[in-house]
Amino acid sequence: MKGNKFQLVSQLMRGSWLIDPGYAAEMLPLVAKFISGEPVSFYDDDENQDEISAGFFMAQDPSGRLVKMENVSESDIPPGSIAVFQQRGAVMKETFCGIPGTADMRSQFLEAMASPKISGAVVVADSPGGAVNGTFELNQTIFESEKPVIGFVDGLAASAAYLILSGCSEIHASSSSAMIGSIGVLITLRDYTERLKELGIKEITITANTSPEKNLAVIEALAGEPGKLQAELDAVHALFKDAVKRTRSEISDDALRGSVYLADEALKMDLIDSIQSFERTVERALELGDIMQKNPKIYV
Repeated sequence: MKGNKFQLVSQLMRGSWLIDPGYAAEMLPLVAKFISGEPVSFYDDDENQDEISAGFFMAQDPSGRLVKMENVSESDIPPGSIAVFQQRGAVMKETFCGIPGTADMRSQFLEAMASPKISGAVVVADSPGGAVNGTFELNQTIFESEKPVIGFVDGLAASAAYLILSGCSEIHASSSSAMIGSIGVLITLRDYTERLKELGIKEITITANTSPEKNLAVIEALAGEPGKLQAELDAVHALFKDAVKRTRSEISDDALRGSVYLADEALKMDLIDSIQSFERTVERALELGDIMQKNPKIYV
Protein backbone atom coordinates (compact mmCIF):
# COMPACT_ATOMS: atom_id res chain seq x y z
CA MET A 1 0.00 0.00 0.00
CA LYS A 2 2.30 2.62 -1.36
CA GLY A 3 2.35 5.94 0.41
CA ASN A 4 0.28 4.87 3.40
CA LYS A 5 2.96 5.94 5.87
CA PHE A 6 3.36 9.33 4.20
CA GLN A 7 -0.30 10.12 4.70
CA LEU A 8 -0.20 8.88 8.27
CA VAL A 9 2.87 10.97 9.15
CA SER A 10 1.27 14.01 7.53
CA GLN A 11 -1.82 13.55 9.69
CA LEU A 12 0.21 12.91 12.84
CA MET A 13 1.88 16.30 12.48
CA ARG A 14 -1.47 18.12 12.65
CA GLY A 15 -5.02 17.69 13.89
CA SER A 16 -6.80 15.87 16.70
CA TRP A 17 -6.71 12.09 16.73
CA LEU A 18 -8.85 9.22 17.91
CA ILE A 19 -6.03 6.69 17.83
CA ASP A 20 -4.28 4.22 20.07
CA PRO A 21 -1.20 6.11 21.37
CA GLY A 22 1.07 3.08 20.98
CA TYR A 23 0.36 2.86 17.28
CA ALA A 24 0.86 6.59 16.80
CA ALA A 25 4.20 6.37 18.62
CA GLU A 26 5.47 3.86 16.04
CA MET A 27 5.37 6.63 13.41
CA LEU A 28 7.22 9.23 15.49
CA PRO A 29 10.73 8.09 14.45
CA LEU A 30 9.73 8.83 10.84
CA VAL A 31 8.48 12.25 11.89
CA ALA A 32 11.76 12.98 13.72
CA LYS A 33 13.85 11.98 10.69
CA PHE A 34 11.66 14.03 8.38
CA ILE A 35 12.05 17.15 10.56
CA SER A 36 15.81 16.62 10.81
CA GLY A 37 16.18 16.44 7.06
CA GLU A 38 17.29 12.79 7.04
CA PRO A 39 16.30 10.49 4.16
CA VAL A 40 12.96 8.88 4.96
CA SER A 41 10.97 6.25 3.08
CA PHE A 42 7.24 6.75 3.42
CA TYR A 43 6.41 3.52 1.60
CA ASP A 44 5.62 0.14 3.06
CA ASP A 45 8.30 -2.50 2.58
CA ASP A 46 6.20 -4.69 0.31
CA GLU A 47 5.31 -2.46 -2.64
CA ASN A 48 3.56 -5.36 -4.33
CA GLN A 49 1.15 -5.90 -1.47
CA ASP A 50 -2.45 -6.09 -2.68
CA GLU A 51 -4.72 -3.18 -1.98
CA ILE A 52 -7.35 -3.69 0.69
CA SER A 53 -10.81 -4.25 -0.72
CA ALA A 54 -13.11 -1.60 0.71
CA GLY A 55 -16.07 -3.96 0.58
CA PHE A 56 -17.78 -7.01 -0.82
CA PHE A 57 -21.06 -8.90 -0.52
CA MET A 58 -22.11 -12.09 1.24
CA ALA A 59 -25.13 -14.27 0.54
CA GLN A 60 -26.36 -17.77 1.20
CA ASP A 61 -26.67 -20.27 -1.63
CA PRO A 62 -29.64 -22.67 -1.76
CA SER A 63 -27.81 -25.09 0.54
CA GLY A 64 -27.29 -22.36 3.17
CA ARG A 65 -23.55 -22.01 2.49
CA LEU A 66 -22.17 -18.47 2.67
CA VAL A 67 -20.83 -17.18 -0.63
CA LYS A 68 -18.50 -14.18 -0.99
CA MET A 69 -18.96 -11.91 -4.01
CA GLU A 70 -16.41 -9.29 -5.05
CA ASN A 71 -16.36 -6.86 -7.97
CA VAL A 72 -19.93 -7.67 -8.99
CA SER A 73 -22.64 -5.43 -10.37
CA GLU A 74 -25.94 -4.95 -8.56
CA SER A 75 -27.69 -7.17 -11.09
CA ASP A 76 -25.48 -10.10 -9.99
CA ILE A 77 -26.26 -9.70 -6.29
CA PRO A 78 -29.02 -12.04 -5.06
CA PRO A 79 -31.86 -10.57 -2.96
CA GLY A 80 -31.23 -10.66 0.78
CA SER A 81 -27.47 -10.17 0.47
CA ILE A 82 -25.25 -8.59 3.13
CA ALA A 83 -22.87 -5.74 2.29
CA VAL A 84 -19.51 -6.01 4.06
CA PHE A 85 -17.33 -2.93 4.62
CA GLN A 86 -13.74 -3.07 5.84
CA GLN A 87 -11.84 -0.50 7.87
CA ARG A 88 -8.27 -1.72 8.11
CA GLY A 89 -5.23 0.36 8.97
CA ALA A 90 -5.29 3.96 10.17
CA VAL A 91 -8.64 5.69 9.81
CA MET A 92 -8.46 8.62 7.37
CA LYS A 93 -11.16 10.73 5.79
CA GLU A 94 -9.82 10.35 2.25
CA THR A 95 -9.08 7.04 0.51
CA PHE A 96 -5.37 6.61 -0.14
CA CYS A 97 -3.56 3.82 -1.99
CA GLY A 98 -6.08 1.10 -1.26
CA ILE A 99 -6.94 2.14 2.30
CA PRO A 100 -10.62 3.13 2.22
CA GLY A 101 -11.32 6.55 3.73
CA THR A 102 -14.37 7.28 5.84
CA ALA A 103 -15.81 9.66 3.21
CA ASP A 104 -15.75 7.03 0.45
CA MET A 105 -16.92 4.31 2.82
CA ARG A 106 -19.86 6.47 3.82
CA SER A 107 -20.83 7.00 0.16
CA GLN A 108 -20.49 3.28 -0.60
CA PHE A 109 -22.49 2.42 2.49
CA LEU A 110 -25.37 4.70 1.51
CA GLU A 111 -25.36 3.34 -2.04
CA ALA A 112 -25.39 -0.28 -0.91
CA MET A 113 -28.05 0.17 1.73
CA ALA A 114 -30.31 1.91 -0.80
CA SER A 115 -30.38 -1.27 -2.88
CA PRO A 116 -33.49 -3.42 -2.36
CA LYS A 117 -31.24 -6.47 -2.72
CA ILE A 118 -29.25 -5.60 0.41
CA SER A 119 -30.91 -6.62 3.66
CA GLY A 120 -28.16 -5.48 6.04
CA ALA A 121 -24.47 -4.87 6.52
CA VAL A 122 -21.41 -5.95 8.49
CA VAL A 123 -18.68 -3.39 9.22
CA VAL A 124 -15.29 -5.04 9.85
CA ALA A 125 -12.58 -3.19 11.76
CA ASP A 126 -8.93 -4.03 12.29
CA SER A 127 -7.57 -0.61 13.06
CA PRO A 128 -5.83 1.44 15.78
CA GLY A 129 -8.05 4.42 14.99
CA GLY A 130 -7.13 7.62 13.25
CA ALA A 131 -8.27 11.11 12.38
CA VAL A 132 -11.30 12.77 13.95
CA ASN A 133 -12.25 14.37 10.64
CA GLY A 134 -14.86 12.27 8.84
CA THR A 135 -15.27 9.62 11.53
CA PHE A 136 -18.29 11.06 13.33
CA GLU A 137 -20.08 11.44 9.98
CA LEU A 138 -19.60 7.76 9.17
CA ASN A 139 -20.72 6.78 12.67
CA GLN A 140 -23.89 8.86 12.27
CA THR A 141 -24.67 7.34 8.86
CA ILE A 142 -24.35 3.81 10.24
CA PHE A 143 -26.44 4.71 13.28
CA GLU A 144 -29.24 6.13 11.11
CA SER A 145 -29.44 3.09 8.82
CA GLU A 146 -32.94 1.70 8.41
CA LYS A 147 -31.43 -1.74 7.83
CA PRO A 148 -29.52 -3.76 10.46
CA VAL A 149 -25.77 -3.11 10.67
CA ILE A 150 -23.45 -5.28 12.77
CA GLY A 151 -19.87 -4.48 13.74
CA PHE A 152 -17.07 -7.06 13.74
CA VAL A 153 -13.67 -6.62 15.41
CA ASP A 154 -11.16 -8.60 13.36
CA GLY A 155 -8.25 -8.18 15.76
CA LEU A 156 -8.29 -4.53 16.84
CA ALA A 157 -10.91 -1.79 17.11
CA ALA A 158 -9.37 1.15 18.93
CA SER A 159 -10.50 4.74 19.22
CA ALA A 160 -11.83 6.01 15.84
CA ALA A 161 -12.30 2.43 14.64
CA TYR A 162 -14.45 1.69 17.68
CA LEU A 163 -16.34 4.94 17.13
CA ILE A 164 -17.27 3.69 13.65
CA LEU A 165 -18.45 0.35 15.03
CA SER A 166 -20.40 2.01 17.85
CA GLY A 167 -22.94 3.13 15.28
CA CYS A 168 -23.88 -0.53 14.76
CA SER A 169 -26.72 -2.24 16.61
CA GLU A 170 -24.35 -5.05 17.72
CA ILE A 171 -20.57 -5.52 17.92
CA HIS A 172 -18.84 -8.93 17.92
CA ALA A 173 -15.15 -9.79 18.25
CA SER A 174 -13.24 -12.46 16.36
CA SER A 175 -11.46 -14.04 19.36
CA SER A 176 -10.43 -13.58 22.97
CA SER A 177 -7.18 -11.99 21.74
CA ALA A 178 -9.04 -9.18 19.95
CA MET A 179 -8.47 -5.73 21.48
CA ILE A 180 -11.19 -3.14 21.88
CA GLY A 181 -11.44 0.36 23.35
CA SER A 182 -9.07 3.33 23.55
CA ILE A 183 -12.07 5.65 23.76
CA GLY A 184 -10.13 8.88 24.08
CA VAL A 185 -8.81 11.87 22.15
CA LEU A 186 -5.28 13.18 21.78
CA ILE A 187 -3.20 15.71 19.92
CA THR A 188 0.60 15.79 19.77
CA LEU A 189 2.39 19.13 19.50
CA ARG A 190 6.07 19.55 18.71
CA ASP A 191 8.14 22.58 19.56
CA TYR A 192 10.68 23.10 16.77
CA THR A 193 12.17 26.27 18.27
CA GLU A 194 15.58 24.80 19.20
CA ARG A 195 15.90 22.97 15.88
CA LEU A 196 15.12 26.15 13.95
CA LYS A 197 17.76 28.01 15.95
CA GLU A 198 20.33 25.38 14.98
CA LEU A 199 19.43 25.94 11.35
CA GLY A 200 19.71 29.71 11.73
CA ILE A 201 16.00 30.22 11.16
CA LYS A 202 14.01 32.73 13.17
CA GLU A 203 10.25 32.22 13.01
CA ILE A 204 8.04 35.31 13.18
CA THR A 205 4.25 34.96 13.36
CA ILE A 206 2.04 38.00 12.91
CA THR A 207 -1.66 37.83 13.75
CA ALA A 208 -4.27 40.36 12.66
CA ASN A 209 -5.38 42.70 15.43
CA THR A 210 -8.95 41.66 14.73
CA SER A 211 -8.26 37.92 15.24
CA PRO A 212 -6.32 37.76 18.52
CA GLU A 213 -7.50 34.21 19.25
CA LYS A 214 -6.13 32.79 15.99
CA ASN A 215 -4.31 29.54 16.94
CA LEU A 216 -4.25 30.76 20.53
CA ALA A 217 -4.94 27.32 22.01
CA VAL A 218 -1.83 25.87 20.35
CA ILE A 219 0.34 28.88 21.12
CA GLU A 220 -0.59 28.73 24.79
CA ALA A 221 -0.09 24.96 24.93
CA LEU A 222 3.44 25.31 23.53
CA ALA A 223 4.04 27.96 26.19
CA GLY A 224 3.04 25.50 28.91
CA GLU A 225 -0.61 26.49 29.28
CA PRO A 226 -2.65 23.68 27.65
CA GLY A 227 -6.03 24.64 29.17
CA LYS A 228 -7.76 25.87 25.99
CA LEU A 229 -6.51 22.97 23.86
CA GLN A 230 -7.43 20.45 26.54
CA ALA A 231 -10.95 21.89 26.63
CA GLU A 232 -11.24 21.30 22.88
CA LEU A 233 -10.15 17.69 23.29
CA ASP A 234 -12.57 17.25 26.20
CA ALA A 235 -15.41 18.43 23.95
CA VAL A 236 -14.52 15.89 21.25
CA HIS A 237 -14.25 13.14 23.86
CA ALA A 238 -17.71 14.05 25.16
CA LEU A 239 -19.10 13.65 21.63
CA PHE A 240 -17.31 10.29 21.37
CA LYS A 241 -18.83 9.04 24.62
CA ASP A 242 -22.29 10.25 23.63
CA ALA A 243 -22.03 8.40 20.31
CA VAL A 244 -21.11 5.16 22.08
CA LYS A 245 -23.92 5.52 24.64
CA ARG A 246 -26.56 5.89 21.93
CA THR A 247 -26.24 2.20 21.07
CA ARG A 248 -24.73 0.93 24.32
CA SER A 249 -26.78 2.66 27.00
CA GLU A 250 -25.66 0.28 29.78
CA ILE A 251 -21.94 0.93 29.31
CA SER A 252 -20.13 2.32 32.35
CA ASP A 253 -17.99 5.44 32.36
CA ASP A 254 -15.01 3.25 33.34
CA ALA A 255 -15.02 1.75 29.84
CA LEU A 256 -14.81 5.20 28.26
CA ARG A 257 -11.61 6.48 29.86
CA GLY A 258 -9.17 5.51 27.10
CA SER A 259 -8.00 2.01 28.06
CA VAL A 260 -7.83 -0.90 25.62
CA TYR A 261 -9.27 -4.28 26.66
CA LEU A 262 -8.96 -7.85 25.50
CA ALA A 263 -12.25 -9.19 24.19
CA ASP A 264 -13.27 -11.12 27.33
CA GLU A 265 -12.92 -7.99 29.45
CA ALA A 266 -14.51 -5.85 26.74
CA LEU A 267 -17.49 -8.20 26.81
CA LYS A 268 -17.88 -7.73 30.58
CA MET A 269 -17.71 -3.96 30.11
CA ASP A 270 -20.39 -4.01 27.39
CA LEU A 271 -18.03 -2.76 24.69
CA ILE A 272 -18.98 -5.79 22.59
CA ASP A 273 -21.87 -8.26 22.51
CA SER A 274 -20.06 -11.56 21.95
CA ILE A 275 -16.96 -13.36 20.72
CA GLN A 276 -17.77 -15.24 17.53
CA SER A 277 -16.58 -15.89 13.98
CA PHE A 278 -17.01 -13.61 11.01
CA GLU A 279 -19.25 -16.22 9.39
CA ARG A 280 -21.54 -16.30 12.41
CA THR A 281 -21.65 -12.50 12.37
CA VAL A 282 -22.75 -12.52 8.73
CA GLU A 283 -25.38 -15.12 9.57
CA ARG A 284 -26.59 -12.85 12.37
CA ALA A 285 -26.88 -9.96 9.91
CA LEU A 286 -28.88 -12.23 7.58
CA GLU A 287 -31.17 -13.16 10.48
CA LEU A 288 -31.76 -9.53 11.40
CA GLY A 289 -32.25 -8.63 7.74
CA ASP A 290 -34.93 -11.31 7.45
CA ILE A 291 -36.63 -10.00 10.60
CA MET A 292 -36.48 -6.46 9.22
CA GLN A 293 -38.10 -7.52 5.93
CA LYS A 294 -40.94 -9.18 7.82
CA ASN A 295 -41.24 -6.32 10.34
CA PRO A 296 -39.88 -3.22 8.59
CA LYS A 297 -40.83 -0.83 11.40
CA ILE A 298 -38.28 -2.43 13.76
CA TYR A 299 -35.36 -0.52 12.25
CA VAL A 300 -37.17 2.65 11.22
